[in-house]
Amino acid sequence: MQFSATLLVALAVLGAARAHCPPPTHRPRLGGKTPFHVDQFSGAWHVVARAVDGSLPLPTEGVVCSKLSFAPRPDDNLTRTDITVTMKTADGAEAEFHSKAQSSPCTQSSMQIVWQIPGQDTWIGVGHLTVLATDYEQFAVDTFTKESYNPDKDLVERLTVSEVLSRTPVLDEKVLAALKSVVASLGFDASDVKDVDTSGC
Repeated sequence: MQFSATLLVALAVLGAARAHCPPPTHRPRLGGKTPFHVDQFSGAWHVVARAVDGSLPLPTEGVVCSKLSFAPRPDDNLTRTDITVTMKTADGAEAEFHSKAQSSPCTQSSMQIVWQIPGQDTWIGVGHLTVLATDYEQFAVDTFTKESYNPDKDLVERLTVSEVLSRTPVLDEKVLAALKSVVASLGFDASDVKDVDTSGC
């Protein structure tokens, strides 16, 4: 019942957003889940489905396990969150990507993010991660956007990634199907919402 109620609310909000949605390369930034309890959201999440739009690359080839780990650190008027993305390939190799996010107490589900290039100390970029729906114990839906300037093309390029997250590598099929429809309602074609390989998790 709790899942159904959360899903209906998510569909209603996202459906309204889609009705006014401009072309995919200019997707609107959606409001996040409210209220949102960042402490309950902390911990590890597996990526079990994903839709991608944009001209910037997303390194997922050969990946058999993708996980996100959230560690919030409340700090006065901000909530700071350390985010670790772990990707494992079929040959057993594992790579970690570190990001740090900040959000205000009123909008904890919408975070501004910077990230590190592996092997370097410099923090770069600014992206936006929004948790659109979650029951904290089983599933979540998020969306991430970032932009960067390509001087060779004299073009601002954009990447939008919307994901279904699960506390476990395998999510109930009916729940997964329902959440993939939520992702599709963000303006993606249903065929763009792909299952993510979790066989190495």
